[in-house]
Amino acid sequence: MNEENMNMENAGQTPPEGPTKVCRHCGMTIPKSAKTCPYCRKKQKGGAGRIILFVILAIIIIMIISALAGGSNSGPKVSGGSSSAASGAASSSAASGAAASSETAAPSGSTDGKINVEVGQTFEKDGLSITFNSANKDFKDYTQYEEPDSGNKYIEANFTYVNNGSSDAYVSTGDFSCYADDTSAEETFLSTEKFFNTNLSKGRNVSFSVYFEVPKKAKSIVLEYTSNIWTDEKAYFIIK
Repeated sequence: MNEENMNMENAGQTPPEGPTKVCRHCGMTIPKSAKTCPYCRKKQKGGAGRIILFVILAIIIIMIISALAGGSNSGPKVSGGSSSAASGAASSSAASGAAASSETAAPSGSTDGKINVEVGQTFEKDGLSITFNSANKDFKDYTQYEEPDSGNKYIEANFTYVNNGSSDAYVSTGDFSCYADDTSAEETFLSTEKFFNTNLSKGRNVSFSVYFEVPKKAKSIVLEYTSNIWTDEKAYFIIK
C-alpha cells in the first residue's frame, strides 16, 4: 500500500478500487473514470480536449503558411519572342494577348534557377503578367534640372502590366530594384513619367516606364522584381 492510500485510510477515507488517476486540483487519488473529484468537488478536464485543440491550431497554421507561400497554383513563367523583335513593343499588343502567350520560353541564360526576362518577353505569376516592352540604356530626354551626376547616366525600362487574376493587383514603379554591376542604383523620378502606382482592376492593363541612375561604365544592369514576398522569389529583367 502506498503512502497516499495509507494516509487516506488513516483519515477514514477508502482508497478507490481499480484504475486511478491523480486529481489535478487537490492531488488526491481518485477513480480514473471520475469526472468530478469526490474530495475537492472540482471537475476533471482530460487531455484529449487539449490535444484536439493543438491539432486544430496546427492545421490552421499550416493552411495559413501554405496560402501565404503559395499564393496561387500558377507558377512563374516567361513567354515571348527575342529582344530584337520587340524593342519598341506598344502597350496595346501586350493588352490584347501577348501576356497570355502559350509558348513558354526557358529563362534566358538561367543556369542557377534564376528567372531571367529579356526585352520582348513576358513574365507571368499569379494572374499578373509583366511585358518587358523596351529598354533604353542611355536615356537623355530630361530637362537641364534633371541631369545625372558626373560619370552617371539614366536608363529607362518600359513595361505593360495586365491583370488576368481574379482580384485587384497593386502596381507601382517601386516594384523594381536596380543593380549596376551588382551595386544598388537609385530610382529616379523624371518629369517625363507621370505614373507612380495604381490598384489595377482585374482585366485591366497599364503601361509605364521606370528610370534609374547608373554609372556610365556599368557592364551589367539588371532590374529585380520580387514576385513573392514570402519566399523572396525574384524575376530578373535584363537591361544590359
